[in-house]
Amino acid sequence: MKKIPTIITALFICLAAFSQETEKINKKPINEIKLNLAPALREFYPEINYEHIKANNIGLGMAAGVSLRDYDDHNYFQEKFRIMPYVRSYFGNNPDFSFFFEANVILSGLKIYNYNYIDDVRILKTRNTIDSGFGFAYGGKFIISTGFMVELFLGCGYYFTENTYPRIGISFGKQF
Repeated sequence: MKKIPTIITALFICLAAFSQETEKINKKPINEIKLNLAPALREFYPEINYEHIKANNIGLGMAAGVSLRDYDDHNYFQEKFRIMPYVRSYFGNNPDFSFFFEANVILSGLKIYNYNYIDDVRILKTRNTIDSGFGFAYGGKFIISTGFMVELFLGCGYYFTENTYPRIGISFGKQF
């Protein structure tokens, strides 16, 4: 059952890694590097993004993040690291501002907390696991003439173990 999501994730990563394009589109920069501050503000979880624009309206990217702290409140699960390839479809006529729709696949290391009660005593058990899933997001990208950019997006995803994850972004970056 878990083989199919793993195969789909591996195919998506290979497709993004081995795709090549040597000429620039409309003489605009086709690579972007961004720092997403929303997860860092929410959970001290900085995320770095790289995106390659394949055509005027398609972009392939990879987001990676790692948790810099251990949770004290013992939520149901804690994300320790995340690798997320994504594809974006841009729409709009203005080259300095465009909306996008994103589809993503996630591979994440999770720490799952389970609580058991024995004679009114709560016992905490934890286990580490790796999970994958898929998600969607919608947002906008603002480009300044110097190549600096700001992205705002919001979405969610679904792990294959029935957990959900947020896809929230306030990203600042540079095109090159």
